[in-house]
Amino acid sequence: MTAAPPVRHPASPRCHSERSEESLSLPADWSISRLDEVCEIIQGQSPPGDTYNTNGEGMPFFQGKAEFGDLYPTPAKWCTKPTRLVGRDGAGR
Repeated sequence: MTAAPPVRHPASPRCHSERSEESLSLPADWSISRLDEVCEIIQGQSPPGDTYNTNGEGMPFFQGKAEFGDLYPTPAKWCTKPTRLVGRDGAGR
């Protein structure tokens, strides 16, 4: 499989000259990797729209890049009947 070129986003630390990978404070046993190097991304499987809410009920439901910051996502919607979950071991349920 050929890796896709890195996607550059204005909020990405790699896009700003004042922040580089070296300037990030990471634990010694962590490393910076491209997402496609550490997992397989499977899209689709959206739950029914009537199961979404904005009051924090259910599982966080991340829909787009607006919810992802430099390091962590900020949920804006939740879902009471998710169609696909991934466990800590990476196995889908």
